[in-house]
Amino acid sequence: LLPTPYRSPNSCQYCVVFESRFCQSLDRRVTIDLLADLVGSRHKVDLVDPEVVIMIQGFMNLCGISVLSHYNDRKRYNIQEFYKSH
Repeated sequence: LLPTPYRSPNSCQYCVVFESRFCQSLDRRVTIDLLADLVGSRHKVDLVDPEVVIMIQGFMNLCGISVLSHYNDRKRYNIQEFYKSH
């Protein structure tokens, strides 16, 4: 279930960030294609400045999915980089 802001009937621009470590069973291309089908054509892909980033992280036999807003503005949620810029 997505939080209320992401269930908006309006379209948004999104990007998928895929990270995999020690996970041979999670294929990057297949995963991104499946996710794009789920998101639908109403929303557009923007790799430069997306409104929302869908992050997929695979580690061994675990997989996590996050929906992140302001990803680039918040320095990709890197505390050290965010601290340096403020």
